[in-house]
Amino acid sequence: MSTGNQNSFPRIVTDTNVIISAMHFGGRSPAIFHLVNEGVFEIFLSLFILHETAGVLKRKFHWGSEQCNQLIQLLEEASTVVYPIVPVHIIKEDETDNRIIECAIAADAEYLLSGDQHLLKYREYEGIKILTPGEFLDQFT
Repeated sequence: MSTGNQNSFPRIVTDTNVIISAMHFGGRSPAIFHLVNEGVFEIFLSLFILHETAGVLKRKFHWGSEQCNQLIQLLEEASTVVYPIVPVHIIKEDETDNRIIECAIAADAEYLLSGDQHLLKYREYEGIKILTPGEFLDQFT
């Protein structure tokens, strides 16, 4: 991970739970996506994150396929989709959380935003700071 990015916008990856929180629970997560739309941050997602988001919205929040497809399309338009190739296996409690770290590595992200304690307990991985949306916003707003 290079820390000397040529781009002046912080490069972020959001965990699925940040997207879900922004859609259903409010808090500070919606502000992340508002600032992405304003061009303050550059967001990167992977196909795994997009598919997991749609799956959670369908299973837990009873979203229909059309509604999920519209959200995924908006997320794809607002983000850069990366295709991770470096496997990570540091999180044993929930193997799928490793896919989020893989996305951050592929994106050369500076920040990974999550509400998941399995990720947050690391605070940093290979130079990628792991923060809650609130902690991240406190640094930039």
